[in-house]
Amino acid sequence: MARGNIYVGTNAHVRLLINGGNTTGVTVASDGGANDGQLTVYVAVANFSIGGNGQVDGGRAANLTYFGLPSNTSISFSGNAGFTGTIYAPDADIKLNGGGGIDYDFVGSLIAKTVTVDGHFKFHFDEDLLNAGPSRGYLAVSWTEL
Repeated sequence: MARGNIYVGTNAHVRLLINGGNTTGVTVASDGGANDGQLTVYVAVANFSIGGNGQVDGGRAANLTYFGLPSNTSISFSGNAGFTGTIYAPDADIKLNGGGGIDYDFVGSLIAKTVTVDGHFKFHFDEDLLNAGPSRGYLAVSWTEL
């Protein structure tokens, strides 16, 4: 099974279909303007996970879009993993374990079947998504505190 990092440089617009393997980190280069890199990921594997101080970082939340296809049913973040981007995975159960070691553990937006938080996670909805993000149709935000 392949394992490695993904790096998307400035001025690059990449679409990636993930059918297998793992990644230890994703970085999308951002200069804060029109030259930002952009990555759209379509995840077909059942389980996607990042942990052990791994980072999935779009630079800006609008630069990284994660689409969990119907076969993507589980997403997990653990061991101080961080995420900056958007996740649209309506068939996936998301488990967030640990957290708390960086300013914000999750920056962007998230839509999933269920979300379980076990630990100390800090969330930040990036308001830049209202203007620069993917289709506004799925950026609805709701939170119910248990």
